Amino acid sequence: IPLFIHPARKERKRKEHTQVQCEFTPDYQKRRKGREERDAAMMGMGGAGMEFPTVHGLGYSWTQAADTVTITVDARGSALNKRVISAEIKRSKVKAGLKGQEPFLEGNLMGKVSSDDSYWQIDTNEGKPCIVLHLEKEEGGFWPGLFSEEPKVMPVKDPLLLRQAAIGEMQQHNLKSACDLFKQAAELNDAQSALFMGQASRPDMADNLPVEKDFHLAFKYLKIAADQGLYEAMVQVGSMLKEGTGCEKNGKEAAEYLKKAADAMPTKSDAMLALAKLYNEGCEPDLPADKDKAFGYFSMAGEKGCGQSALGAGMIKAEKGDWEEAKKWLLRASQLDGSVKDAANKMLVSIEKQQEENRKKWVKRGVLATAAIGAVAVGAFTVMHLAKKR
Repeated sequence: IPLFIHPARKERKRKEHTQVQCEFTPDYQKRRKGREERDAAMMGMGGAGMEFPTVHGLGYSWTQAADTVTITVDARGSALNKRVISAEIKRSKVKAGLKGQEPFLEGNLMGKVSSDDSYWQIDTNEGKPCIVLHLEKEEGGFWPGLFSEEPKVMPVKDPLLLRQAAIGEMQQHNLKSACDLFKQAAELNDAQSALFMGQASRPDMADNLPVEKDFHLAFKYLKIAADQGLYEAMVQVGSMLKEGTGCEKNGKEAAEYLKKAADAMPTKSDAMLALAKLYNEGCEPDLPADKDKAFGYFSMAGEKGCGQSALGAGMIKAEKGDWEEAKKWLLRASQLDGSVKDAANKMLVSIEKQQEENRKKWVKRGVLATAAIGAVAVGAFTVMHLAKKR
């Protein structure tokens, strides 16, 4: 009875045998050596075999080495098994998706691959199901891109995938496409994308990003990020609420956002400085100035190395007439930050002058007081003397 061998197993054995044979033939070794030398020249990275960074597209990512390309296709949350997957790897085209549905990804490749030596498998990426295509290049070398033309991609509603695709477009300097993807992710409440869009939308930000410049739009996106606890967004939202930039002025809300930021990142001084300025100046009509709270936040930020905060603490102490404490903070400010050194030194000189004037006044008062006491004593002595004569 002839031994039955499954066709798939027979094909796998044939490939393994062929691979083992070709790896040890002189022609194969010669071709591989030439390919590695060509790869080294093309890549300019010190030799073939080096892997390139992962590039993210919309719903997929890919990376390459000298001989291979690996494509990871997100399954959009679908449960995967080999019976439901429809994947094709042709010499210059790939497709991956589910049977009977629009493919997740389909496109013409930038270069040629060996379909016999390429394969696909089911895997997970960051806990999400995906289809991974392992492609073997026919000729080694650097691919400037994955597809020769725009691939067909199933619409994506996952903000993380949209953000990853936006980063991939940024890496390839496709700014318009990147900003559009960041905007879509921000509209789906992705905090990092909202922070990006908020900062990019500010008219006072000097950049060349192709987005609408509007403070109201910037505040909208930054608030999305701030409400999810991003430090930079909370500081910017607090400052905008204090000034009424892109929103209605609201001192109490500004203080809440800045306090949350200061509590979230106690090692940073930006939020503490902004909060100290808010309490120092007040925000009418709902937040009156509070010099004690202002000094508290100025001093905390000053102790963390913020020169502006040390200057603020010194000025508050000077206003209250606590000259020695003021000099301590002003001296610290001049040592910490060159940008406030002149202001701190001027304040120190002013305090020294004020102290000198005060000393002169007290000396003068002391002399007058001594003279007055002496006059009183002489008068008393004269009266007593006259009384004795009588």
